Amino acid sequence: MPAADWPIHAPGSCEIMCERRWGCHVFAHQASQMDYTQKTYISFIRFVFTKLAKIPPKRRKLFGRRTAAAFATRAARASETTEQTSLRLSQMASRSAACVFTETTAEWTERLASVASVMSSRRARLSTEERLVQNSQDAICVSRARASESPAQTILRRSKNTTVTACSRALESPEQTTSRRLRNARATASSRVSEPPQQTAIRRLRNASTTASARALESPVLTANWRLRNFRYTASARASESPGVRLARLNNNDQIARTDAQRRGVLNLSIYLSIYLSIYL
Repeated sequence: MPAADWPIHAPGSCEIMCERRWGCHVFAHQASQMDYTQKTYISFIRFVFTKLAKIPPKRRKLFGRRTAAAFATRAARASETTEQTSLRLSQMASRSAACVFTETTAEWTERLASVASVMSSRRARLSTEERLVQNSQDAICVSRARASESPAQTILRRSKNTTVTACSRALESPEQTTSRRLRNARATASSRVSEPPQQTAIRRLRNASTTASARALESPVLTANWRLRNFRYTASARASESPGVRLARLNNNDQIARTDAQRRGVLNLSIYLSIYLSIYL
């Protein structure tokens, strides 16, 4: 192929240097004569040829096939309609439900741990904006899959998740427990700061309705258990907090109490005023 037809060569530019490294040719311009696009292209070519030269021929062939299959899958999912997406997600949910019915708790725990490790490694390489987009896409996929499952599958999934969570909590060390709680608190605080008032009201109403329905269905033994568990969590948290955190908590509680008292006073005043107006007018 003549030098004038090379994609990285422009008429009037410097000569192209050819180096032989690791058994592959690497073409490069002088850095002073190249723009950003040419530098990026040459860096990509060097990286690809360097990595492919170290891969055995059989693995290189499989790598090419998997890459082509991944590109084809992404193109098909990008061009599919909403109905096709819903059908694909429902099929995935049915296959997952079939696997859930056949596998044991140990297999379920192992599979979830492997998936969590892979997802955490992938999320670690993403930026903040890409992570937010990925979280929103995952939430949409999960909601669609949850909407297409039957009540029996929902109950089985929740029981499996409860069992796996209990097993993982029992196996973790106190340092891991503290790290997990701190990470959850930070994530919750960041999400609370960024959410609009409408979502806050919807979340509080949903939590209140869920809590009320759960309290209405539970037995007195379960009520005593969760009250004792909450008391122990609160006592452990109070014992491990620093003086600054304790002072901030007390100040926050005092502020909340004053706000509630002011609201109750305004409400009582409005009630008295309405009664007075209804009597004397």
